[in-house]
Amino acid sequence: MQDVNCDTSALIREFTDHHYGPAAEQARLYLEELEQGREAMRELPRGVTYTPGPRFEDHIYPYLTEENIHRWQRRFDAMEASAAASPAALANVRLLRCELDFASLWKWFKLRQSHPDYFKDANVFANRIKAASPRPFAPGTLADFMAIIEGGGEEKPLPAEFDGIDRSLIQTFVPTNSGRQAGPKTVKDAEAARGFASTIHLPDMPFQIGFYQWESRQPSKGKEGARIRLEQKDITPGKYRLYKLGAIILTPDSWIWFSAKSWATNQQLGERLYEPGAINQWDSWVSLKFDGPTYGGTAKEDLVLCDRIIVVKKP
Repeated sequence: MQDVNCDTSALIREFTDHHYGPAAEQARLYLEELEQGREAMRELPRGVTYTPGPRFEDHIYPYLTEENIHRWQRRFDAMEASAAASPAALANVRLLRCELDFASLWKWFKLRQSHPDYFKDANVFANRIKAASPRPFAPGTLADFMAIIEGGGEEKPLPAEFDGIDRSLIQTFVPTNSGRQAGPKTVKDAEAARGFASTIHLPDMPFQIGFYQWESRQPSKGKEGARIRLEQKDITPGKYRLYKLGAIILTPDSWIWFSAKSWATNQQLGERLYEPGAINQWDSWVSLKFDGPTYGGTAKEDLVLCDRIIVVKKP
């Protein structure tokens, strides 16, 4: 950046030789393949520029396939072996490996199915992240991944309300919580549809859920869609209940949000389901469990969990 005419390859070699020692050549190959994967994305998803964004999702990281992750993990095994005699180089290799280990936890169930001999115990990867990183990558991120893995990855059958509906018309999601909070954003829950659920950031009362179509992010502008308010009479503390949000029309940037106090827990549906030229009409439901004093539960602190968003495409 200080000299746009410099020999970039020479600088990269100088840095990586110093930083990764005997593993430098393999580290350069790994970094080069990551860069090739990013350059191959001719049309970038919304919000992705020179940085990929904070979320692990297939449309943001199409090159993080099971085969690539497995191959790169085997490469890092060799890199650690080659750097074993150099404590500084070994520490740097292990730190470089952390993001690949996060990607492995993200794709855990597919990796375990395609390469069961290698991906046996998720704790090996989680413990490696904790040992290598001098500070947490993001509050709760590792715990969130482990809650999902410990949940088992199998989705329970749909509620009886969906009997008789063509399963190909139904999509299910678990929202994400991007808010800043002290507690976990994802929790293991045996009663949840997939064995885990997302916590709602700053839950309100009456509890509100809505659909929003963004027209612009800067400045913030959009259209309100379906919206419901849940009163105490609508809540059964300590049990999941299904609530119908209603009809929604997807646009490229549209989402279901939770809690009018925050919106930090949400599910972006537009970038996943919107089809240019199609009707894009869906019916939507959310599955929620409430606990804590505000909602008549027994827990000491308020907690609202969402284990499943269900949307049904209108033919």
